Amino acid sequence: MTSDEPSPVALAPVERVSASVLQEHAEMFAQQGMMAASLNALYLPVLVVNSHRQIIFANQAMADLVDVDNGAALIGVRPGEALHCHYVDAGEAGCGTSPFCRYCGAARAIAEAELEAEHEEEAFILREFGQFPAALDLHVVTKSFYLGQERFTMMTIRDVSGEKRRYAMERIFFH
Repeated sequence: MTSDEPSPVALAPVERVSASVLQEHAEMFAQQGMMAASLNALYLPVLVVNSHRQIIFANQAMADLVDVDNGAALIGVRPGEALHCHYVDAGEAGCGTSPFCRYCGAARAIAEAELEAEHEEEAFILREFGQFPAALDLHVVTKSFYLGQERFTMMTIRDVSGEKRRYAMERIFFH
């Protein structure tokens, strides 16, 4: 599936897990000390979400991207909510539930990771962050895995706005 095709999944489910289940998921992942430490050492933002798309782990690079002290501040929110997506409030229950989300590469990557081993998408996210709206051009890679009986999805995020800008400039000046 290419990035400009709408997802076969119309909209993501609106339900969220309870606070106690969310805490259980976060603790289950935190007990994998080597994995959490390794992900925190990466310079790329990394999220781990549960089957309801709620963040159970965010590395320090992700915390820096969204201007919070640490990844623990993001536990329980969804990726679009963490990234301050402009369309979060347009849906019934936040990130993944608005009509705009069916065209979001990040939402599609998470939905497709449930069906495949790994999935890549490009996502353009209009952010309501700071005084003026800003845009993010992201390359998102997702991969699902099991921890015990629970399925989780790991998501890496890479800002490709510089590459896109360079490509546009090359097309203007070299063609």
